[in-house]
Amino acid sequence: CGLLSMQEAIYHGTPVLAVPLFADQPSNSHFLTTSELGLSLVWEELTADKIVNALNDIINDPKYQENVLRMSMQLRDTLMTPRELAVFWTEYVIRHRGAPQLRSPAAQLSWVEFLMLDVIFLLYLVIFVLCLALRRILKVVSAKVSGSVGIKKKY
Repeated sequence: CGLLSMQEAIYHGTPVLAVPLFADQPSNSHFLTTSELGLSLVWEELTADKIVNALNDIINDPKYQENVLRMSMQLRDTLMTPRELAVFWTEYVIRHRGAPQLRSPAAQLSWVEFLMLDVIFLLYLVIFVLCLALRRILKVVSAKVSGSVGIKKKY
């Protein structure tokens, strides 16, 4: 179960039966299991009996419902609703004439500075020069080892 699905289930006080497949789902599933907000099943070992048993455990064991309701109350315990929060910040920006103190300093950078192209170019240049120097050193060492220093082939 993904992060937003997990958040929605907790918000509505619904225990979860998770089957993690990829990305962040295994860690989300681990959180649900260790917090006793639900159960997790392994995809490779999934059978109808395991699904039925897990659902029966979630439905019949009150600890899952109690824990998810407790977590739901914690999640809902806020000073403002999301709409009120959006209105507050919109009015804040209006009251403070655009609130320049909240703007990111990155907005003042050129795109070359923002993407750090100058730094990347410098790093590539240093790596290129080091590779050329290493190549030259290896050529000299190779020539000394083979004994052909200063002798050029005529053909």
